[in-house]
Amino acid sequence: MAFAGVSLIVDGKLCDSTSSPFDARADSGYHLLVVQGYSNTKGTTPNKSCISSRPFLVGGHRWIVKYYPNGKDDDDDNEEYMSLILESDDDVGGHEGVSQGIKVQYELSFIDQPELQVPTIIRRDNKYDIDVAMGYSTFMRNDALERSRHLKNDSFAIRHFSNLLLTKEGADITFEVGGKKFAAHRIVLAARSTVFKAQLFGAMDEGATAPSVLKINDIEANVFSTLLTFIYTDAVAWFILMEENEGDIEEGDYTEDNGAEGDNSENNGVEEEEKGGDMEDNVAKEEEEDNTVNNGAEEEEKGEVTHVLNLLEAAVHYDLQKLKIICEETLASYYLTIDSVADIIVVAERRGYCWLKDVCLEYIKSHTSVHKVFTADLLDQIIRTTSLSGLKELISKFRAS
Repeated sequence: MAFAGVSLIVDGKLCDSTSSPFDARADSGYHLLVVQGYSNTKGTTPNKSCISSRPFLVGGHRWIVKYYPNGKDDDDDNEEYMSLILESDDDVGGHEGVSQGIKVQYELSFIDQPELQVPTIIRRDNKYDIDVAMGYSTFMRNDALERSRHLKNDSFAIRHFSNLLLTKEGADITFEVGGKKFAAHRIVLAARSTVFKAQLFGAMDEGATAPSVLKINDIEANVFSTLLTFIYTDAVAWFILMEENEGDIEEGDYTEDNGAEGDNSENNGVEEEEKGGDMEDNVAKEEEEDNTVNNGAEEEEKGEVTHVLNLLEAAVHYDLQKLKIICEETLASYYLTIDSVADIIVVAERRGYCWLKDVCLEYIKSHTSVHKVFTADLLDQIIRTTSLSGLKELISKFRAS
């Protein structure tokens, strides 16, 4: 990811040494906004007033980030928040970038260690037209910031990541995967993956033309879609949603409301004896519905585990190391259960994912009594040679009560 400069705000003013424009010379890049003297900046900057970053260029377009220490909107609630707004600055100084058919995706995150550029993701949003105002009027409550680890020595740093995404206009390669077509751009894929680079720009016979359509048979369409999104955005939205909710994804985030809950006002006048007569049937029906819901949730989680495992294998195949790490950490943090550990460790063993395998082994040791019956070497041999169903049966037999 290209570096697009630093803006330093000290006691409410942009430092002169960081006021000139900076060109990332890339279609994606990040800009650092460092605020020193937060207390004085907040105390001297009224509501609706902002401090602008230095201009920076990403994808041939000029941008600024506006920091509102006490909110950008004129209401009492908004004054409790800091606002961060990304704006196109193309009309300044005669600069003009081509915007037709191009969208921008952006991310705003705290950097707890600016020298290491370690982000704590706070907000990432969807794709927008370049001329649309972007950002968050309620990025974070000031009192929450003041209690958080993000504020150190009365200072904090924000990383703004911009990524310009071409629409299908300009696409020069189409992938056919599982009956679906995905338009993409060779140069983007080659820049992100050595495998795609060799596949799309490798040696060809003299006079031969590069194919415009490639068919891929060894990956599912939904997995390839996620892979392609990561290549363009450097993120997997599903994983970020899990991170922001600390692993708890509400059913409504993935499925429509099935209307199972709630009172039916039209039945409020039913006589009590009629209700009583159907009580046993209702209880049985509710138990059956609960079992159906539980089974559905289990199947959904199993499908999610399979999707992440398939995405992990695709990341390794296409040499996307960051995505590989993200997939492994997601499996370890959110999907490792007594019911899924066998599925995960079998893939980890077969593909040589040593870190993920070690995490699974530790989980098995702490959640079963297998280690009391088998030595570590014998357990490792069992994992290598036993079928998946046999391993699941073993783990179930020795699971901790």
